[in-house]
Amino acid sequence: MIHQASHSPQPDELSTVPLGRLSHWASVRPEQVALLHKRRGRWKAWRWSDVADDVARLRDAFRQQGFGADAHLVLSGAFEPTLMLLALAAASVGGKVHSLPRTATAVELRALLDATHSTHVYLEDRQGFAKVLAAGDCGPRKLVLLSPKLAARHHGNWRVVPVAELHGENGVESLRLRWRPAKQAATAWVEDSTDWAGGLAHVLGYWLESGEGLAFPESLESAAQDRRDISPSALLLSPAGLHGLSGEIESRLAPEGSLRRRLVESLVRQPRGGLRRRLKGRMRGQLGLRRLERVIRPATPASAVAGGWVALLLEEAS
Repeated sequence: MIHQASHSPQPDELSTVPLGRLSHWASVRPEQVALLHKRRGRWKAWRWSDVADDVARLRDAFRQQGFGADAHLVLSGAFEPTLMLLALAAASVGGKVHSLPRTATAVELRALLDATHSTHVYLEDRQGFAKVLAAGDCGPRKLVLLSPKLAARHHGNWRVVPVAELHGENGVESLRLRWRPAKQAATAWVEDSTDWAGGLAHVLGYWLESGEGLAFPESLESAAQDRRDISPSALLLSPAGLHGLSGEIESRLAPEGSLRRRLVESLVRQPRGGLRRRLKGRMRGQLGLRRLERVIRPATPASAVAGGWVALLLEEAS
């Protein structure tokens, strides 16, 4: 997956979160799939009722950690359920939520943490923690690092709190639904991270307003294979994500200028025809998009994010 880099990364603040919609979906669709995520080679599923329960549990844990209306949570990592649930829980207690690009250097990270007045930071991997340490202490402030992979410890002004401790005994690792009905649920596929400027607000907003389930790969590197497991009914990707999908399509085609490539391109130029439809169907199958019905486009002109082969793939998907 290709992500856009920025020479001067800026923090994104999650200004508004339609939290009332979470209660709504937990009430009217308690048993329907809200989140799907592949972890350690196995798919995990959350119903809307599970999401509401996890957010309530995290909200109580945040309050016990001293997180309140004057606190600031910074999130950096791939979009997946833990990051989404932490954002909802922090917002539900009135705290401020920010996202930072994973591409930030140690110096940039220090500046971004200062700019957001951060009190709590979530980082998805150990490399991020090493970068935080390289950035140095953030003055006299005591900061809490929420980590899915590190054990509880103190390091200078940092206190590491394992995310599992916030969730309690069961945590988000529970498989709450059987695989077959979870796989068959209508879901929007997301394979982006906080590198997407404004992406967290876009994804959270769409999810809570629509009530449609979201599906995430185990990692951005395994996204292509994981997408084929799920065959989502919709795509929710950043402009960079759509360009990455275009590159994935290109890698599956014959070399430029070859006879086979020219044949494929001649079929594409035909506005109608059975061979064109067969080509599009085969392409969707290879990409794990056989069930694709819709594309939730970013606030960017379609011509800027979905040209060429992606345009063919997304035909008839509004």
